[in-house]
Amino acid sequence: MGFVTGLYKSGTPLIQSSVLFRTFEQVGALDGSSTGKLRIVLEDDSNWLIYVSPSSPGPISFTMTSNTTIQGPNGFSGFIQVAKNNQGPDGEAVYDQAAGAYPTSAGIAASVDGRSGRYSFSWSKAGNQSQTLLMHALPHHMQSFDDVTLSAQTRVRLQTTTKGMATGVLADSWTLFEDLPVDIGFAPWSPERGSVTTLSSAASKSFSAMPASEM
Repeated sequence: MGFVTGLYKSGTPLIQSSVLFRTFEQVGALDGSSTGKLRIVLEDDSNWLIYVSPSSPGPISFTMTSNTTIQGPNGFSGFIQVAKNNQGPDGEAVYDQAAGAYPTSAGIAASVDGRSGRYSFSWSKAGNQSQTLLMHALPHHMQSFDDVTLSAQTRVRLQTTTKGMATGVLADSWTLFEDLPVDIGFAPWSPERGSVTTLSSAASKSFSAMPASEM
């Protein structure tokens, strides 16, 4: 998801960081929306955006009570979204387009035609239905996107812990295509050469010499 989203019902939001808050700015509501925006810079120079969507429209005030805590109003109902922004104004503009909506479920569909496989992810969402979801795609997703989905990629980038660089995609659904290896059999196979039906003499001897328990 593009945001970490927390739902509140008559609670007091506390946003805390052990890295420490350096600056805190209440920007105000997004154009044509009741969703408010906060900008935060931490002591490690990282930039964060917080979007506040109250259940009942109206001004929402947050206060930085210490360099570790930002507190919202008592009895708050609605949801709060947090995002790390590495791309400055360009990234903030993307997050503004998606703030106020969050995914609640995903549907998966797939079909096969010969060597071509097609599959799609479609998300249901809550919150402001007019906002388009921002979802992060991993490198292997990007390699398989169709042209329409690929055109929805944004400047938003986030480094994942194990999967490489993630790219923000502004879309409520993705479509991906894969070239299916329908010719795989018992022979060795590679994407470049397909099935290798003729083995070298050295390879044949190594298979012949291998104990059945290791095959």
